[in-house]
Amino acid sequence: MRQAYLWGPDPGTGRDWSSDRLREVLKRETTIGLNGQAIHLNAYRDIAIGISRRFIRLSSVFPNNTQQDVRAEASQEDDEEGMNAKQWIGHIADLQAAYSSHVAGMIYGRGITEQPGFVSTDNGGAESRTERRWQLTQAAIEPEIQRMMGNSELRLRGVQAPALEAIQQGQSPVVAVMPTGGGKSLLFMLPAWISPRGVTVVVVPLIALRGDIVHRCRQLGISCVAWESRRPADQASIVLVTPESAITEDFMTFLNRQRLCHRLDRIVIDKCHVVLNDQTNFRPAMAQLGRLLVAQAQMIYLTATLPPTAENQLFQRLRTSREKVHLFRSRTHRMNVAYRLWQPTVPNQYANSYHWAGRVVIYGPTTKAIDKLAQLVECEAYHSKTIDRSGVLARFQADTTGVVAATTTLGMGVDIPNIRSIIHIGLPRSLLDYAQESGRAGRDGRRSEAIIVQPHGFLRPKWDPIHEDPVKAQAEQYRLDRYISPDCRRVILNEYLDSYQRQYCRESDDTEQRCDRCDEHWQANEEVVSELASELGSEAARQLGSEPARQLASEPARQLASEPARQLASEPARQLASEPARQLASEAASQLG
Repeated sequence: MRQAYLWGPDPGTGRDWSSDRLREVLKRETTIGLNGQAIHLNAYRDIAIGISRRFIRLSSVFPNNTQQDVRAEASQEDDEEGMNAKQWIGHIADLQAAYSSHVAGMIYGRGITEQPGFVSTDNGGAESRTERRWQLTQAAIEPEIQRMMGNSELRLRGVQAPALEAIQQGQSPVVAVMPTGGGKSLLFMLPAWISPRGVTVVVVPLIALRGDIVHRCRQLGISCVAWESRRPADQASIVLVTPESAITEDFMTFLNRQRLCHRLDRIVIDKCHVVLNDQTNFRPAMAQLGRLLVAQAQMIYLTATLPPTAENQLFQRLRTSREKVHLFRSRTHRMNVAYRLWQPTVPNQYANSYHWAGRVVIYGPTTKAIDKLAQLVECEAYHSKTIDRSGVLARFQADTTGVVAATTTLGMGVDIPNIRSIIHIGLPRSLLDYAQESGRAGRDGRRSEAIIVQPHGFLRPKWDPIHEDPVKAQAEQYRLDRYISPDCRRVILNEYLDSYQRQYCRESDDTEQRCDRCDEHWQANEEVVSELASELGSEAARQLGSEPARQLASEPARQLASEPARQLASEPARQLASEPARQLASEAASQLG
């Protein structure tokens, strides 16, 4: 029999299950079961949707949490086209409450703040935030750092003190430009250590870097976790998130929850210079990080490579203005790193040889070239297609004299103190990239070197354009041309990165490592066997520049492999782990261009 109710009348009484009856029964039973607390229908509807969102639907609040580019704005309405099964489950649950999924996520943000460890009232949360701010502002920065690090001799360096004071006073946005190894991470670790009940969100561009931060935080006793949508990190002091995840609706809801709880203290964007990359296929999510401003939290931007000429462009992309920025800049030059260019020639040459200890990173232009180079040098390869990247990095970190061949993927993800040599096979993509990648050398302050191997007559690798704008691309090319000119390498680097004018190395400090142009005793020539000269004529050499991987398995390479002792060339090349690896200076330069 057709009727208006979901259930039919009771067999005995014949009474229908109307809204009035359901309300009456719900009130009676909840009064009994909840110790006198009655629940009415509207309250139950909200509770039911909350239970559905927590235990039934397969995504915590919003349907998206991928490592891919998410272009949809957080404020857009739901689009039913193309939704998968997981998204439909949540969408149906929300429609039952007469809400779209996005509106439901925002409305029930209040409900999800009432979790263990949280106060359920605005006043309580505000009091907790006020207490944290007072605790931070009253802290003596240097003594607190000494206690955190367990080192009473530790002293603040460069702009660490004024930058920490700005963060301590709640100024925003704060932009800190500090050299690699200059202690940028202390700018967010120390406040989290002093006031652990708040949350600091740190956007990190690479998984390798994220793992390093987690490890360091745990050593210091700071609760730090990587963001996962299915395991919200509501109890952590530091939450690490990739740029791609940071702009998803899942994460934006997490931020909303922390803000409503008055627990969100600050958002930190590490390696913020990556925002300046104009390649359309490179981390498009980085350009959307300005959306995080809606969280209304203190914003902190950290980088080791921000040319003064690029400051306004960075501020524009971060949706702020120079007038509002609290900028703290240190000179980013690396005194302990010797910058060198090696342009070997095909005819036989002989060189002095040196013995250096420590790790070596060899950068190449493509993943294919890196795989071939790793085979040649008998080391592991690290690039975007490497299956066990974390394992490769861990093994490299564990080996004090290890070698790894890598693409620039490794440039921002390594924080290892004793990398003695950074070798680039061919020119880097840009001078900004080179500053970041060469900055991996000598983080322990000891003498190190960064070498570009660019044989005479070899064409430049066919990189994708660094800028879509031809004017910007030409300017970038001009900077690289200047760097490989006969001028002092430091003059060009310091002028570009810090607007610092100088004439030569050791101009004001005798402990500074000289570049190859200022060190008259430095040579990096190779002894090349006659077979190489005969089989690699000028035309072949020119072809290697644009096809770096093509010649790696050539007959000359096989011939050279049997004579490893004769290929010794530059200082870092001596330290490559195995005998065949000593061919790096000549073979890699010749084969990769």
